[in-house]
Amino acid sequence: MLWGVSVSTAGDIDVCSLGDLSDQITDNLDLSEIVYEHSIPRAGKGAGHFTKVAEIDNWIDCVVVCCAGGSCDVVFFFNQTCYMIQCNATVRNGCQPVGKANVNATMVVVREPEYLPSTASNAPASLMAASTTNIAEQKKSNTDRTCEIGLQQCPENEVCAPQGQASTRSRHGVCSCVKNHQRDEHDLCKPVSTQSTTPNTEPKPGGDQEDQSGKTTAKPQTPTVTKLVVSAGETRVLQLPENSITLSAYVVPPAKDDDVYQYEWSPVGQPEGSEETATMEGKNKDTLTLSNLIAGLYRLKVLVTGENKYGEAYVNVTVLPPKRNNTPPVAVITPASQEVKSENSFILDGSDSKDDDGIKAYHWEIVSGPLQEHEIDDDTQTLKLKDMAPGNYVFRLTVTDTDGDINSTYANVTVIKETDYPPKANAGSDMVIRLPKKSAVLCGNASTDDKGIATYEWIKKSDKLTADMTGVRTSCLELNNLELGDYTFTLKVTDTGGNEDMANVHVYVKPETNHPPVAKTAGEITVMLPTDSIVLDGRNSTDDKAITAYKWAQTGGDYTLNMPNNDQAVAVVTGDIKTGDYEFKLTVTDAEGQTSTDKLKVHVKQDENRPPVAKAGGDRVVLLPVSLVALDGSASSDDRGIASYLWERDSESLAAGNVVNRSDHQAVLQLVDLVAGRYVFTLTVTDEQGLSSKDTAALLVKNGADYNDLVEMVLNTDIHHFTEEDKTSIVRQLELLIHQSLQHSGTVVQLQTTQHEQTQGNLRLTFFVRKKEGGTVQGLDMVHLLRDKLDGSILRYPIVDLHTLLCQNNCSGHGQCDQRTKACHCEAFWMPNFVKAAYRNESNCEWSILYVVIVCFLIIVGAIVGVWGMICMCRSKRCRMKTRKRHRYSLLREAEDEDDQNKMELMPKSKIQNSSVMISESDFSSEEETIFVNSKPANGHSKPPNGVVSRQHMKAKLKT
Repeated sequence: MLWGVSVSTAGDIDVCSLGDLSDQITDNLDLSEIVYEHSIPRAGKGAGHFTKVAEIDNWIDCVVVCCAGGSCDVVFFFNQTCYMIQCNATVRNGCQPVGKANVNATMVVVREPEYLPSTASNAPASLMAASTTNIAEQKKSNTDRTCEIGLQQCPENEVCAPQGQASTRSRHGVCSCVKNHQRDEHDLCKPVSTQSTTPNTEPKPGGDQEDQSGKTTAKPQTPTVTKLVVSAGETRVLQLPENSITLSAYVVPPAKDDDVYQYEWSPVGQPEGSEETATMEGKNKDTLTLSNLIAGLYRLKVLVTGENKYGEAYVNVTVLPPKRNNTPPVAVITPASQEVKSENSFILDGSDSKDDDGIKAYHWEIVSGPLQEHEIDDDTQTLKLKDMAPGNYVFRLTVTDTDGDINSTYANVTVIKETDYPPKANAGSDMVIRLPKKSAVLCGNASTDDKGIATYEWIKKSDKLTADMTGVRTSCLELNNLELGDYTFTLKVTDTGGNEDMANVHVYVKPETNHPPVAKTAGEITVMLPTDSIVLDGRNSTDDKAITAYKWAQTGGDYTLNMPNNDQAVAVVTGDIKTGDYEFKLTVTDAEGQTSTDKLKVHVKQDENRPPVAKAGGDRVVLLPVSLVALDGSASSDDRGIASYLWERDSESLAAGNVVNRSDHQAVLQLVDLVAGRYVFTLTVTDEQGLSSKDTAALLVKNGADYNDLVEMVLNTDIHHFTEEDKTSIVRQLELLIHQSLQHSGTVVQLQTTQHEQTQGNLRLTFFVRKKEGGTVQGLDMVHLLRDKLDGSILRYPIVDLHTLLCQNNCSGHGQCDQRTKACHCEAFWMPNFVKAAYRNESNCEWSILYVVIVCFLIIVGAIVGVWGMICMCRSKRCRMKTRKRHRYSLLREAEDEDDQNKMELMPKSKIQNSSVMISESDFSSEEETIFVNSKPANGHSKPPNGVVSRQHMKAKLKT
């Protein structure tokens, strides 16, 4: 329990004695008379000294802190911030709560404030908290008389009673009529006539008493205990060396002549150690004297009893240590007067305020000045203000020391509205550029203004020359595609107040001019011995046009070296190179004779060379078909660098495959035209000083899973005229043809290679057909299918040959297939079936030579026999014709000479008749005679007799 803390309320509620206020609120305790929501002190910040308590977020904890302190009267919880108010005794009722609906604030009256009296009376300002329930509240009039409780200051039939809801600790009251009296029209208390002899009811509030029933009632047998209103006075404060005090108890109603009150004083709480020194006199009297008090808080209780009457009260006595001779504080504001501009901030410093013991609180407030949007209120040593409206201000600083003494001082501040000056445009310096450069950037960000620039605008003055302008409304303008000539651009800037300013800038575009070259060397290099040369590189030298001449010269070094090609960009220095530092100078000259030089320092050091490490890349396995295989030896390393690579084929390696691009002397070996088998290569790497290293890599080439199903198709076209569109068209045509012929859900033609035949100059395509559901269509089946379906009109190019890449012809089991020509080489005594080869274009070894010879012999013999038989048949038929022939005869004339006679023959004149009768010439002419000539021709042959023509003559005649 906290001693000496009580609250003046109608219900005698001691806030600090309630314990946990949250529990009291839960128990529905009426705290409305001490807790005021949405309220502020009547005097505002002048109500007293405000102390801010940090890290408290509710008013209940704020009350607990206030109870623990000795200088807190009222709790003010504003905007979730706890303030403890020590009320100003000079401002009467300054801490009284005043309701404001729109203010988020809560006030709790923890201790009844003590104010200085406003009248000449020295009576205390309040009584201790006690209920006034049993006091009849008198009717007020315009002539209400104030009094001090316990003193006979009221007229006859009147008693001094507390005023309204005033604190029972206050000894101020008003004169009210006693029981059974009421005021008349003359404002005098007169007795009231009643019909009851012994009323058993309590008096009505207001002082007008009458029997409620208006009838005489009998006195009850059980007496009613009346609660007395007892006051022991307000909290008393002593300050040593004064150590004694007299306390008086006041009872309402006062004791009558026939009734005597008994008093009993008892201590409730006291400082530690006071039991031995403090003394009490008059414990059973209405006046108690305390002596030999020590510093601390004493809490006393007085119990008053009478006949059927009872009452009690508490009083606190605070004994303060001896008073120190306090010097009032002196408030000081630095500076006391100043002038500032409206946009600037300013500071009023009160830290120079002085006090002999220390300043406890500062309070700043504005006394006079223009109306502000925000309230100026601060409790710190230094007041910082900004954005003040122009005008004259008077600020007051009030300081409070530890003893509560205050002092105030004033400061004058004049806020001047600053003049808004126009901006100052700055478009930058004039520029000169030379072709071929055609771009430039103009920046106006150097423009200034006292308030700040709002906008930029770039304007080209003349339209004679054109240019591309980017960012015309920004601080920087970008120009492109400038022409030869002079440009003028205007920059217009506008500040926030609308003030403008302009500035011009010129851009001169000049013809192209020559710039001197820039010689560039490595600057400094290090060369390790042994070496027989040093390379000087000046290729990084530059010129706007071209460098026409280089000149290297040795300018330093312990030994003179040779430079046979010192007029080249890259010069090689030879000679007796030894350890040390050498210096060379490079001079470059452009086409117009301008020169530039640069130096190169060479540090020659001796170092041992380590042999290189060859790494051929390890063994590899590849699957056919593959067009190119690379063996990577680039992982080989050397401390100085590898000078050369050499790939060599092992003696046990297959000899197939060709090296392309002279890659056998490079880090990566490239091989083509490989066949299945094992290849072994040895990589030899050599560094610049001749040290070498070797590593071996094996390459195993295998036929792929689809190798047996690869189909090779040769087209009658040149690869130089075969486009990607042609390739795509052929693939789509093949897929369409295969899809229509096979019973598959889908097939895909995958083209592997497109090659040129060296012998015939045709185009060779290699592909295989894959099923979409998985697997590959057999190449031999695909060849048979395409041979049956393809003709010259389906594809764009005629098909020269179609077969599997890997010859799968078993040559009828009697031969071997040539992988290059796909032709069968038959075994001994076997030969191809020419008929099948001609019509199906398929090489074979179906025929046995023995059987072919026998069959051919039989065919020849049969043919001879047949021909002989036919000849015989023809001869036999001719013989039969000869026996049945009839001869014709004619008469021969005598020739005049021998030649004519020899020419005369007897010839048949008509068709030979199949008759044995001889026809005479006389059948045609009866006058002619038949002459038989028996003479020989001149060549010695005689003509047949009787004009008969012999067979030989007949043949000769037939031939003619």
